[in-house]
Amino acid sequence: PLIYGVTLPMGKPFLTAGLGAGFGGAFCMAMMVAATTWGPSGILALPIMTAGGSNPAMQVAYYGIGLVISYIMGFFFTYISLKDRDVAHA
Repeated sequence: PLIYGVTLPMGKPFLTAGLGAGFGGAFCMAMMVAATTWGPSGILALPIMTAGGSNPAMQVAYYGIGLVISYIMGFFFTYISLKDRDVAHA
């Protein structure tokens, strides 16, 4: 609901969240994080990120770090790109 009800109609937040996710995804790819199965994303995916290059505990940690990078960078890009006029005030 957040994607389709808020970010996609506004445009900029959708793009900036995707840009932020790219940074976290690049970190995860560099650390060779891989999932053992199809499943959820975000925090709920932590337990299934155990099939990568190093030991499973490190893969879970790397995924968590990548997730935090995605959140921080998404916030940063959204914060610098949105202006007060872009947000409707109730």
